[in-house]
Amino acid sequence: TMSHEIRTPINGVLGMAEILSHTPLNVEQQHYNKLVINSGNTLLCIINDILDFSKLQSEKLKLERIGFKSDEVVTNTLALFSPQAQQKNIDLTVFFSPEVPVNLIGDPHRLQQIINNLLSNAIKFPDQGQVEFIMSGQFQADDEFLLKLEVKDSGIGITEQQMANLFNAFEQADTSTSRQYGGTGLGLAISKRLADLMNAEIQVSSKFGEGSCFSVTLPLSIDTDKESTRIQHLSRLAGTRLLLITDSHYYRRHVQAFLKFWDINVSSVSSLEQAKEYLQNSAQSIELTLLLQSNSNTIDIDDIQQVFTADMPIIFVPADYQESELHSFFQQRGTLICKAPTCSQLLDSLVNSLVDAVTTAPVVAAYRSTSTAAESVNTAADYKELKLLVAEDNKTNQVVILAMAKRLGIEITMVENGRQVVETMQTQGGNYHGILMDCEMPEMDGYAAAKAIRKIERNEGRAAIPIVALTAHTLPEHHQRCIDCGIDDMLSKPVSLNSLSMIVEKWFINNQLAIAETG
Repeated sequence: TMSHEIRTPINGVLGMAEILSHTPLNVEQQHYNKLVINSGNTLLCIINDILDFSKLQSEKLKLERIGFKSDEVVTNTLALFSPQAQQKNIDLTVFFSPEVPVNLIGDPHRLQQIINNLLSNAIKFPDQGQVEFIMSGQFQADDEFLLKLEVKDSGIGITEQQMANLFNAFEQADTSTSRQYGGTGLGLAISKRLADLMNAEIQVSSKFGEGSCFSVTLPLSIDTDKESTRIQHLSRLAGTRLLLITDSHYYRRHVQAFLKFWDINVSSVSSLEQAKEYLQNSAQSIELTLLLQSNSNTIDIDDIQQVFTADMPIIFVPADYQESELHSFFQQRGTLICKAPTCSQLLDSLVNSLVDAVTTAPVVAAYRSTSTAAESVNTAADYKELKLLVAEDNKTNQVVILAMAKRLGIEITMVENGRQVVETMQTQGGNYHGILMDCEMPEMDGYAAAKAIRKIERNEGRAAIPIVALTAHTLPEHHQRCIDCGIDDMLSKPVSLNSLSMIVEKWFINNQLAIAETG
């Protein structure tokens, strides 16, 4: 209840501030509005910490047990902190030990929360330097793995006396720390309690003035079926002759460890000039090239064309995601993947490129990091003629949704409770491509309304209309309750233009096409 009551007004604050940012503002007004958004997001993080700590303290938090990809959890988290690290001149690096199974079973959301807290803590204190994330571990049995996560930083470090209170709630290492760096002192306390819930062990070692190392050791089950399939894919790569091109010692060391673990015959050079010389003089032909660009390395298209034949499969890992002539070139002839490729993404790209070499079909696997995805919001032209029925009882949030929908070109019919949704669907159900519906509403809530709509559809033989909960509830049990009532997905408040755009793409655009085809 507290989560819902707090998030609802925050949705109004952040939603209207984001809409305001898309209106004509002078430089001073843009600055003030950005401060409102930043302050609102900071407040939201603090509230999330307090609510999570309250749930942990009252033993109301329950863990999920679902399948997930270990490398994706880590990479998605790192993408959130990369801009902050770059801004502070911190070299944020990651190493996945190739022995770690990709497909595991556990609670990825809470695991990511622990990683978030540890990385946030590591990046907060140094003004420059390095933060290194290491994922390793060891097998306990055929279907059990002891995962080890380490976050090392070159920050201010802590004394032994300060370490004794480090995992206590609402405490910083010292009072000056909270004044200089901010924070509630809840992140590490939450991480410790989550680790205890997961039967995990969290430890810290530090030397004052030289940095710290936090480690989490976590027992997890292996998703044996999916992991077996991955191993079968790996067997297709055994013996492949690959040329690795990078001037980064970090990339060369870590990526080579993966490639050799997969039984790939790796030859490594540091430049295109060395690659040209190697290809001319090598007795063995190369089947595949992996080109890793570092921040300090510029790559010329003419050099690429001089070194490689047109039919040579190339996987290109760019240093950043700004669209450029280089990106366009590789999209036409190569595979574009993320800056810090997860082992599953790297595996998919390698396998697909080898298949491409046989079928001659072009393979393009473009990857967009979390930080850049948030910057691309569709505009009104993208969703014209899309009609949604929206139920929201809060007047401010009605204005937020209507303004965001207008920017996206979506036609909205707004109602105030679940009863009005059901009545509208009984008489005009065929006019809408989907429903966005708050869960907590007077007269009839969203859960009851969804059940009633699904019953109408069954009785009248209608196709099921996509229903998305527009809710301030975020717990797994709320998501399960939505599913049990016939709701397809959740759009959590506070809503942004990007999150609304993604949910529209996922659920309502496909339904729009289906309606057009049947019509």
